[in-house]
Amino acid sequence: TERFFDILDIIFTSLFTVELAVNLFANWLWPFFNDGWSVFDFIVVFVSLVAMGVEDVPGVSTLRLMRAFRVLRLFGRLSSLRQIINALTAALLPVLNAFLIMGLVTAIYAIL
Repeated sequence: TERFFDILDIIFTSLFTVELAVNLFANWLWPFFNDGWSVFDFIVVFVSLVAMGVEDVPGVSTLRLMRAFRVLRLFGRLSSLRQIINALTAALLPVLNAFLIMGLVTAIYAIL
């Protein structure tokens, strides 16, 4: 069964690499690297290729965990999910600011 999963890993990594190459050449370089989702795709595929190439080096198992993010690449393909993820990331900074203010008020109240 482990050999089966190794073969599946090679097949999916190859497919993702071909898809990334087609996307890279279709958009050329500048528009490709301006899109955050395309950069994310590039990083995930690059890490997958590095993890496949150097299997005997210690710490590669940590790189293999990055391959789990290949599922997140689907979010970049579906526009409705892409809008949700973009909205959530845009809301992160205001929420962190609210937590900072709340922590400051709590600290002042604790001192009094």
